[in-house]
Amino acid sequence: MGRSPSTGNSYLTLPGQPQSFLTLTTCIMTTSSHIAQTKEVLGEQRRLISGIPHSFEYQRMQAAILTAFHENTANAQIAQDAITFMTAKTGSASSGGSPAKNPSKMFRQAAGTGGSASVFARPRQNLQGTQTVPVLDARGTRFNTTTNLVRLDKILPSFNKEIPDGSCAWVGYTMNKYSGQKGVSVSFNLLWVVVLGIPN
Repeated sequence: MGRSPSTGNSYLTLPGQPQSFLTLTTCIMTTSSHIAQTKEVLGEQRRLISGIPHSFEYQRMQAAILTAFHENTANAQIAQDAITFMTAKTGSASSGGSPAKNPSKMFRQAAGTGGSASVFARPRQNLQGTQTVPVLDARGTRFNTTTNLVRLDKILPSFNKEIPDGSCAWVGYTMNKYSGQKGVSVSFNLLWVVVLGIPN
């Protein structure tokens, strides 16, 4: 676990490498998407997607996340079984934290420092406000989640519209823990989305 130098928030990182942020992934059935068109959250425009994880995925996520953060319970952006993944508050520098209230599998890769680097090739701590969230179209395309992840944006075409409700989407994100008025909370910091299927 690493700490943000600007906020003190705890982020999940590679063991012994506080700046190597873990990219976690979860497959969801989307219930709401505001990536192409942003949504106001706490007085600021953000990009976000909400969805329900597959059967038993939520319980596995909950156990893994709470264990990693050394907590028994935590508040999160979850409503009616749908998790909200969101860009961070603007001004929390790329090396800073995310106070936004926003793991199937963890991909271990070194974090990048360049703001323009691909979030696939060089995962970062978070994306902020209205920064571009890559949305890729994997319908009808085979790819290897282990060997192709770092260049997925070179293999798959962009999905150039809002993701319909009821779609199957694979979401990449980082996580941080922070303390608020209601106690310990965790944020699901949106990095990218891969569309696997959409409703007919």
